[in-house]
Amino acid sequence: MAETTPIDTARTQAVVRRLLDDAAPVRRLRPPLMRLGLWLIVVAIVGAEVGVSGARPDLEIRLRDPFYLLEIGALGVAGVPEITPLTGSSPKPPGSAGLTA
Repeated sequence: MAETTPIDTARTQAVVRRLLDDAAPVRRLRPPLMRLGLWLIVVAIVGAEVGVSGARPDLEIRLRDPFYLLEIGALGVAGVPEITPLTGSSPKPPGSAGLTA
């Protein structure tokens, strides 16, 4: 196991003070559900473009393949847990809980 050294608290506090003194205001992120909605709009635009330009030539055959349908379903279900990191990564106003719109 690697040997650890005690943290130099005076130096650490000096670095933190310098960072705080030099910190500039940042633009707030849009609410998580709005960001998710914007990404879904992008996905819809890409899907519409695929629809206009034509789908796979063998799509009818692929849609009869249970494994292919399972892959597509898994892909859709995989997107559901993505809401949690989006909502957990943003600071919440005091007293609020759960998803914010």
